Amino acid sequence: QEVYVPNGQSKDVTLSDGSLLRLSAGSRLIFPSEFDSNVRRVYLSGEAYADIAKDEHRRFVVSTEQVDVVVYGTKFNVRSYEANSEVELMLFEGSVDMQTKSLKQNRTVAMRPGDFIKLDKRSGRITYESVKSDMFGESSGAQRLTFINSRLGDISMQLERLFDVRIIIDQADLAEERYYSAFVNNESLDRIL
Repeated sequence: QEVYVPNGQSKDVTLSDGSLLRLSAGSRLIFPSEFDSNVRRVYLSGEAYADIAKDEHRRFVVSTEQVDVVVYGTKFNVRSYEANSEVELMLFEGSVDMQTKSLKQNRTVAMRPGDFIKLDKRSGRITYESVKSDMFGESSGAQRLTFINSRLGDISMQLERLFDVRIIIDQADLAEERYYSAFVNNESLDRIL
């Protein structure tokens, strides 16, 4: 099955095993009607908050273009849009492994609650920070919008998806500048800008 979330919207998807994925604007999820006996795997392009049902006999994997998130029954947020320059993964509870793919040297990074990992798709560099997970909240996306050392170009693309608008940055060096920001009170686009 395939679910696409248009810009300006979000959508909850409950999988056959009871796992919940909350998809943000501009996201696409491909998943089976029923999982097979070996592994529970879904394919994501975009952003999702995931609350994965525990199953000791079948691991759960969220596959994106750049990484596989191997889940051991947990809550996390993954942002992996094709157009963005970075993949971001925030772990709220439980444990996951982030496995890179399509790089010269692939790596596996084990995560603990509160870990925030960013993979730069241009350089393959992985950065790590420990952050308070309440900055993201379980409703990551339209209600809680957090950027940790993010390029302004990626921030503007996220705002375009969430608010269904077009933002133009006419200076290439400005699009590369990095910012930390959190919007946790359902701010309007005008307020965020």
